[in-house]
Amino acid sequence: MSEKDKMNLHKKSLWGKICVFLSVIAIFTCPSLFSQEPDPFYQKLLLQGEQSFLNKNYPQAIKELDIAVFGLYGKSPLIVKAHIYLGISYFHLKNGEESEKYLKKAYEILGETGIKSLDIHDSVREELEKLLVRFKIKEPREELQGKPAEESEKKSTEATKTKPKKKSSKDLIKELEKKIKNNPRKVSLYYELYDIYRKDNKFKNAKNIIKKLVKNNPQDMNGNFLLGKIEFIQKHYKDALRCFMRILKPSDRTDVTRELYLKTMLNTASCYYRLKDRERLESYISYLRDFVSEEELNLTLKQEGMEKEWNNILKFIKEIP
Repeated sequence: MSEKDKMNLHKKSLWGKICVFLSVIAIFTCPSLFSQEPDPFYQKLLLQGEQSFLNKNYPQAIKELDIAVFGLYGKSPLIVKAHIYLGISYFHLKNGEESEKYLKKAYEILGETGIKSLDIHDSVREELEKLLVRFKIKEPREELQGKPAEESEKKSTEATKTKPKKKSSKDLIKELEKKIKNNPRKVSLYYELYDIYRKDNKFKNAKNIIKKLVKNNPQDMNGNFLLGKIEFIQKHYKDALRCFMRILKPSDRTDVTRELYLKTMLNTASCYYRLKDRERLESYISYLRDFVSEEELNLTLKQEGMEKEWNNILKFIKEIP
């Protein structure tokens, strides 16, 4: 092999290594671009919202599902399920406008065939069918029968032509900023804007809108938790601790669910581990061991993707050799 061929081979090998290195950097710096599974945090909120709905606690269902939908973007069956429960919940609370909006979204994403394949309770399906007809999102089955195929096809074509043009991210951002200004207490608006920024890779803007959410709605514990997670990812461990402490030691009588409290405890422990604060870390480990069952702890660690981190924490405090 000539010296020139050897040089070319060396260049190709080096370039290959560089490509692999850049790929690894991309995966770790932009994990959302490669993530195929929805975040367990949002999946859990969907399940909680569904349970609240079945318990006829519609305000609580809306609160949970409002947040869940923004983390389930692109996961068609899951987000449609959330839209359906939101739509029916709003109907029970006499808000026809919001009810129609969410049911229309659900129908547009999956259509009648897709919705039929969803795993939802029979009573929910029956109520959904009635509301789709009520809001004229679909026609009653009796009217559909016997219609010529040409007429149905013509109607479908006309509907496509009259379908409103999809708004750009820029327009949606302006619209949401205006809504937030007029209604700063509506938590779901902040999450919607956060989701748009995140999808546009505007991570600084995404973080800032969650900061604004926490400032205007300090009682929203999910916002504090999300901001804490963002600070942790950016290795701002002391800032993350401040967010987590607002959940562990709320200044007012804000209710914190046991699940969120436990997740916050684990993330707080992780911050102290990164800061090498053994004394505080050991106090959190002691609390978790005394008041949390092993089964519940393992489940939460799995939900947070912290199994490896937990093992490292235990090694750090010399609990395992």
